[in-house]
Amino acid sequence: MNINSIAYREKAYAKINLSLDITGKRDDGYHTVAMIMQTVTLCDDISVKTREGGDVVLYGMDLRPWGTDASESGNCHLTFGKDDLCVKAAEAIRKEYGITTGLSIYLEKRIPIAAGLAGGSADAAAVLRAVRAVFGLSATDDDLRRLALRLGADIPYCITGGTALSEGIGEVLTPLPAFGPQHVVLVKPAFSISTPVSYREYDRLVAENPEIFRRPDNAAMIAALRENAADAAGLPDAAEAGEAKDASAAGKIVGSAAKNQPAAAAGRNYSAFYAGMGNVLRDVAAAAHPEISLIEDELRTRGAAAAMMSGSGPTVYGIFDDEDTAAQAAGALAEKSGIEAAILCRTCDPAEETEPEEDF
Repeated sequence: MNINSIAYREKAYAKINLSLDITGKRDDGYHTVAMIMQTVTLCDDISVKTREGGDVVLYGMDLRPWGTDASESGNCHLTFGKDDLCVKAAEAIRKEYGITTGLSIYLEKRIPIAAGLAGGSADAAAVLRAVRAVFGLSATDDDLRRLALRLGADIPYCITGGTALSEGIGEVLTPLPAFGPQHVVLVKPAFSISTPVSYREYDRLVAENPEIFRRPDNAAMIAALRENAADAAGLPDAAEAGEAKDASAAGKIVGSAAKNQPAAAAGRNYSAFYAGMGNVLRDVAAAAHPEISLIEDELRTRGAAAAMMSGSGPTVYGIFDDEDTAAQAAGALAEKSGIEAAILCRTCDPAEETEPEEDF
């Protein structure tokens, strides 16, 4: 077989934090967490192909529609260094399994960078899955997760995604009943937040007053998911919704990825779930950036059942039962000054999405 003929394509799905609690800090400085994670349909595409030689080459295209010039966005070519997570992931799995064949990795980028959506982690996880497929490795998902933990705390979750409780430093994952499908609007302000700085500020504030943060009620949220799953098991499948609406405003809103998917299944009640939501890093971020609170408030005013910052931010998301209402909210927010992007998507389980493409 020609070495250049082996190729595989994977989707790298973004995530949101439905909850984020910090449970402690280890002697090595890593914080332990307990957070409920959820995949959404916004995704990058990763293509991995064998190549002559023994090196790993990463290149790609920026498909994010926002920004004002080619250096920021608009189908421009991307450049990467050896420190990129995709390269590190490829090198890690090659070393683990004694692979000397070279690899070309092509990244089509849609997920905002440094946004609290695990875009880089999702890309690295997709590289691990794609390399496994290209070489027919016997590595299980658990094997990939152990390898991924050396690279970043969110990458083990991103190996399979879906709805899951992540604990420890990201290595303890418990699958949960699916949340949704629900429509989601991601709102990325035009600034970034440093994750290490957020954690340091959290440590400072909690040392002064341990009761300062409202913590999520993960137990109540998990109980609500399980109750809904039990109720749904006795119900017929919800009818599929019509074609998703595409929306555009000021070049900053991405069209819906929610085609042919049902709204929340009949009989589901997420009120207890929403009541338990929380993110201890949200107050840290909102103190420095009041825009976060304003975006949450506007999403709720425009019909979101819940709104919260994801991860260490700055992306804020709103959860909607109705797609048209979500699309209208995304369009309105995309028009506002200081908003980099408003993205309409939905919650999903990657295993139930379109299968990856082979031999492109």
